[in-house]
Amino acid sequence: MLSRFPVILLFIAAVGCPTSGALWAQESEKPTVSGEAKANADEIETLIANLESPDFNVRNSARASLLKLDVSGFAILSEAAANAQGDLQIQLTTILDRLQSRWFETPLQDFRSNPDVVHAAKLPGWEKVRRVVGNNESALVVYREMLDAEPRLFSALQFNPSGLPAILLERSAAIEKQMKSGGEQFPAASVLALMTVGTEPGVRLVGASQSHVNSALSHPQFLRLVKNGIHASAIAAITSN
Repeated sequence: MLSRFPVILLFIAAVGCPTSGALWAQESEKPTVSGEAKANADEIETLIANLESPDFNVRNSARASLLKLDVSGFAILSEAAANAQGDLQIQLTTILDRLQSRWFETPLQDFRSNPDVVHAAKLPGWEKVRRVVGNNESALVVYREMLDAEPRLFSALQFNPSGLPAILLERSAAIEKQMKSGGEQFPAASVLALMTVGTEPGVRLVGASQSHVNSALSHPQFLRLVKNGIHASAIAAITSN
């Protein structure tokens, strides 16, 4: 990670980073689905084919089975939906929408209601935060603020990693525009989310993404927060690993 943001991150690691909302206040605040079927590729493809069966019971059973899949079936379903036509494509798209809601949006709401380690472990990106910060309250606060600020980034990390470079470019440009426009709240949680997701293995920062992030990290308001953050040690751990 240091190789992508060498000067700025070394500075942050040395002095510590703050944590928007509770996360960025100044001092004076993979998902798994237990009990669900884990079908292999051949089984999933058979279920998809059965969606076009002339027998209603076969179609209904296939749909019910597909809706029980865990996230490991996403790639096969996604590719099948992209290549399907007509009614089959509609069915697969509907199934994917429901599955993605269960795999990401529902666990996200559960975590927001119960921000603990058990619920965090069902969401993308937590393992990285846990590994470098630990299973502690500071890590949970930092992670929740990032999810609240940039849920689309974390959803893409789970379901659309190939699309992440374009999303990172779009979000980093929007954040830089927000910084230039001024305002009372600096988008620090968004900046940290960009850094966290953008430095995942296999993710590339394209275009001006890196310069946008560097601009945010060197922004005077961010540097002021760096010196006074409640969760500075957690952010320092994330930015230096």
